[in-house]
Amino acid sequence: MVAKNDIEAVTTTIIITSGDVMLEVLTRARRNDTVMRNMPSYEAQINKANLAEQEKPSFTKHKRYVSEENPGVAEILDHLKQKLAAMAKRLRRYRESHLRKHQNTEFATNQKNFYKNLKKTPSDGKENDAMPKKEELLQFWTGIWNTPTNHRITKWYQDEKREM
Repeated sequence: MVAKNDIEAVTTTIIITSGDVMLEVLTRARRNDTVMRNMPSYEAQINKANLAEQEKPSFTKHKRYVSEENPGVAEILDHLKQKLAAMAKRLRRYRESHLRKHQNTEFATNQKNFYKNLKKTPSDGKENDAMPKKEELLQFWTGIWNTPTNHRITKWYQDEKREM
């Protein structure tokens, strides 16, 4: 903090009348010089104190969470499960973000390699070129096309059908 003598050195003006007063003026001028050199640190201390005063009301307004001293096994398990779920989500977001950034840079630098790596499955890293069997394809598409659906037949649809 700023000492009282330093503040007096900055704020007082002295009228020179004799030799003793001249000596006092020189010492105050030296003190004034040190105060001016240390002014940024004084300002930082003052600003720090002001910030601390501004933060105090927010702590009094909002209550902080205080855990129990002896939580039960169920509470501990629940807390650990929540922490694990949060960390798993964070890890998943990180992996997706990392993969997206990696693919963006790879596309910008080497598109051939980018498309080649798209064929690979993320789990094993091997190429996935195996074609499905004919029976599997037929079963898949017949399952889709043979299911009856009820569409709304509107006037414009009937008009288009007549024009064909």
